[in-house]
Amino acid sequence: MNYDDIKPNELEVPEIPNIPDDLLLPIQVLVETGYMLRGVFMQSADGKSLQEIYDERGEYLLLADRVLNAWIEALDLEFDQQ
Repeated sequence: MNYDDIKPNELEVPEIPNIPDDLLLPIQVLVETGYMLRGVFMQSADGKSLQEIYDERGEYLLLADRVLNAWIEALDLEFDQQ
């Protein structure tokens, strides 16, 4: 799927299915990672410097990076680095 061709208003939020117990923790960690990154993005958009954000949340950002990399590797995904 080429995400460059999709407009934001064309994206759909899928229905969240019942999640098997063995997947709850991995999915919860992934969602928490997205939540952390969203918070950082919003702080940055509000004008907070990246250094301030890193000083406050650096430990969480490093953890979020590790979680994302683990999922990318597990799903064998590749992203264009532009």
